[in-house]
Amino acid sequence: MPKLKHLKVTFRILFLIGFFYRMQLSEFVRILIFYLLSGFLFCSTESCMPTKTKKYKWNVSACQPEHFPAEIYRGSLHYGKAKGTPVPYGGILKSGWGSNGTTYGDANPKEVPHQLDIAWMSFRENKFYGGSFELPVAKMEKLFEDGFLDILDKSDKNVKEYFSEIIVGVGPGGLVGVWLSGLGQTVQVATFYGEEIEIDFKDFNPSGIMDRDSYVKDEIQGLPLEELKKPINYKLWETYAKMHLWKPVIQGTVFKSAITIENLHYNGNNEYLVKNEAKAVDIKTRPIPKEVRFNWVRKDGKRVLSEIKFNEEEIFQAFEEVITDIENDKAELIFNFNATKDIDVFLKAGDKQKQLETIDLKTYKSNF
Repeated sequence: MPKLKHLKVTFRILFLIGFFYRMQLSEFVRILIFYLLSGFLFCSTESCMPTKTKKYKWNVSACQPEHFPAEIYRGSLHYGKAKGTPVPYGGILKSGWGSNGTTYGDANPKEVPHQLDIAWMSFRENKFYGGSFELPVAKMEKLFEDGFLDILDKSDKNVKEYFSEIIVGVGPGGLVGVWLSGLGQTVQVATFYGEEIEIDFKDFNPSGIMDRDSYVKDEIQGLPLEELKKPINYKLWETYAKMHLWKPVIQGTVFKSAITIENLHYNGNNEYLVKNEAKAVDIKTRPIPKEVRFNWVRKDGKRVLSEIKFNEEEIFQAFEEVITDIENDKAELIFNFNATKDIDVFLKAGDKQKQLETIDLKTYKSNF
């Protein structure tokens, strides 16, 4: 900043002039000049200059866990000094944990929100929950700023795409989740728990059914009976959000190279790797995968799309058995293609290894 440096030099010269002529000034004037010039010098530094708040384009969506319908009564993401964007409300949420649904917002860039206020009904429990939560602003700003590789770009360049949506999830037991979402990418940034609250049902549903029990019954009667019989595992979504150091590895007698790798996780995260990211996958902290999809090239040159779905109980047990030191153990989830429609899947960390037996594999011709 040339102008700033020039100001610093000027003020220092003025200070020296005052110093050399100090004997001709009264004590009061000397002290006054000293404090004035010291103040000028301090305020000429960058710490005293106004900083421009970074803004990003983002909308808001809402979700809830599968088989746990919910309805938001009110909600807002607060940003800046006194601004806010509402969380979608007034409809039954059925999209699934971490999935986007109805979206609110506009095209104007906004600061990253620093607070979430929300209240909702959990139908399976026939309870209202609410809370006010401080959001991880620095973490969200970095994700907005860094972006990710554009999954649709097929050039040799690393073209960037950016997160454009904030998803707010609500669930049983006061569960609240927050994600950033963009083209092919979804990252959970926070989990909170609200408290049970009371809301006058006439205010909650002013123009609909007035009987609360009937309203709740109507919304849950379409759920699978086996789900309704299960006790609610309130710690389940914390388990889903737990991170491990691992990466997917594709190999085998018919495998040549990967084009894309998509990891869909139980906590709602979606990771889409393209270009060099898919060819040389980094080990990093990831949640446990629910499904992995590969666009890959066989040794005969044909392009194939493979979708591998896991058994939830089996894969969580495998991660628990193989990764005993969650902070340090580095694992590989190995997909060994022996033929186009034949695959072995192993989780390996050091000398520990476990094969996954219950695998649902579907293979198609790839159009990527």
